[in-house]
Amino acid sequence: MTIPNRDELVDFLGKVPERWEVLNRDNMTVRESKLTLLVFYAGLTEYRFEFFYRLQDHPHGFAFEGQASGRKGFAKIGFAAFSEAYPFWVEAYELHESRWFENASLPKLELVPRFEIVYPVKWRISELGANALKGTKDPLDEIEGYGVISNRKLVDRYSKPNSVRVENFDELADVLHQPVADPWELHCNRCKDKHYTHKEIAEEWKVRHPESKETVAQLKKRSENYAAEQNRRAKHS
Repeated sequence: MTIPNRDELVDFLGKVPERWEVLNRDNMTVRESKLTLLVFYAGLTEYRFEFFYRLQDHPHGFAFEGQASGRKGFAKIGFAAFSEAYPFWVEAYELHESRWFENASLPKLELVPRFEIVYPVKWRISELGANALKGTKDPLDEIEGYGVISNRKLVDRYSKPNSVRVENFDELADVLHQPVADPWELHCNRCKDKHYTHKEIAEEWKVRHPESKETVAQLKKRSENYAAEQNRRAKHS
């Protein structure tokens, strides 16, 4: 796709609704369909959608509502879903691993979660998009963005969405199809990439998990122990 000029982007943004409306690509040209992703990655629009998140053969899954914008918006929703689902599925993963260790000759198959998006998806212009229309922001600047989930509901594995189509959400699919990881490990690695100190890692975890009973000092020590264990493993690998 050739990079659009400012006038084309501003003209396209002018067609994006200010309030949540259904995103209908069926009435768009190929160019317009690609522009929807470009303005999303630039944080100029926001998406809202519902999705089911399940684990193979597990009796319970989750129904979430997600809202995202920006280059890492889908990934952040994926990590948030990991954190919510992991406490419910951890025993299933441990059992899956123990069966493989008991018979190492068996092929090691990952226990991979699956997701289904409930259509239609809604979209609207973001605050950054509105500023771009006013000429106070460069519309081509990509931002990290945000991704949050809400309205978590535990559902049984036979619950069915009204409509499923995943081809337009490849990035979210890549994230949610990964094996469920330890939320603390995901958090530490993400903070390590940002060069956070152990205290900053602890403080951010406390903000993200206000229900946690651990103090910042305890979390700081936990982060230090985790880093030490990672270093030890690296030296012996």
